[in-house]
Amino acid sequence: MGEKLIPTGILSLDTVLGGGLPAGAFVLLLGEDGAGHQEFAYTSALMLSQLIESPELAAGGGAELQLPEKIYYMSLTRAAEDVLNELNMSFSIANSAFLEKNMRFMDFSREYFRKSIVPYSWLSREFTIEDVERLMAGERSLLEALADALSEVTERCLIIFDSLTALAMCPDGIKWEDLLAFLRGVQRALKLGEGARLLYGLLTKDVLKKSGEEAISDCADAVFVFKWEAFGTTQRRREMHVRKLRGLMPKLESEGVANFEVKITSRSGFEISKVKEVLGR
Repeated sequence: MGEKLIPTGILSLDTVLGGGLPAGAFVLLLGEDGAGHQEFAYTSALMLSQLIESPELAAGGGAELQLPEKIYYMSLTRAAEDVLNELNMSFSIANSAFLEKNMRFMDFSREYFRKSIVPYSWLSREFTIEDVERLMAGERSLLEALADALSEVTERCLIIFDSLTALAMCPDGIKWEDLLAFLRGVQRALKLGEGARLLYGLLTKDVLKKSGEEAISDCADAVFVFKWEAFGTTQRRREMHVRKLRGLMPKLESEGVANFEVKITSRSGFEISKVKEVLGR
């Protein structure tokens, strides 16, 4: 029996990977502003929401595929309407019916902004004084809320955590060692239970110190780095580099396919347009 893989839904990448990413993987999407890490997550969610309805379209490559039953989008600062509007405006591949049926949005803005100067009225029109009192009385930390939510996710799924950057800079004053312990716990928990899960954690490059980026990278099973490269004298192009991918890295490096040129279109979303032969750049 081959390794169990969860498709990313990005056909051009799944074909290279032999079907998808290892089930139970914590994948860090580390990217420069606008270089494609957000679009990678969006396109994966959009395409998987359609594959859930039409599983025969998945690229298997001989591997045992574990198609998600659900997509979870976990956000600290953004509202569900904001994310869905951006998806629909950016990509013509967006299908609201599939997204609403197959994606569950998990909003942690109340826990995130609880001890900040942000008024509760900015978080929700329905946020009442009673809600505030219950939230403050509970004294459940943001990390505890996130851990509780992840513990309830047991089915095959893709989980998108849209900002590790925001989590690392939380106004609630999360200790750095607690954050790293939480991420290592997530990496372990994803592999427990019968439901195959895949988690993307998005981190904006160069916001944290280099040592902070490396510490978070060390907690992940896979690290995809998205960056801008100069092209000619006046142009730039997006590139994706697979820095780490436990279980599949030897295969990729032996085939010389750890670097990719990337393009993003409204019609196809994120896709690999060219495999670069040079490794380690």
